Amino acid sequence: MLLSTTHPRFDRALELLCLLPPSPHFVLVEDLRIDLVLEYQSRVLDLCDELLERHGIHVSIRPPKGFSQRAAKVAGDDWTMAEALAEAYFDSVYPIEPPANTPNLMGS
Repeated sequence: MLLSTTHPRFDRALELLCLLPPSPHFVLVEDLRIDLVLEYQSRVLDLCDELLERHGIHVSIRPPKGFSQRAAKVAGDDWTMAEALAEAYFDSVYPIEPPANTPNLMGS
């Protein structure tokens, strides 16, 4: 999915939050860098710091067992708040609207 960078509510830190899984699952920092179209992995770490400072959501970053690369996940205690914030953000920036000129197949 393309990022909606022109939307007035676009926020790259909250875009990151939408990509993070709850503990014990994780996503590689390099994959986040690619998905968010960032030049350096350090920018992903900066966005994690923003989430903590602005929203109080702790993102754990460390190599998971059996991996050499750094990975990220939302800390277990913060998941409920993170999930609600991510859903509210996503719904405001990426509203689900039917395409224009789509026939109503439900008959009403």
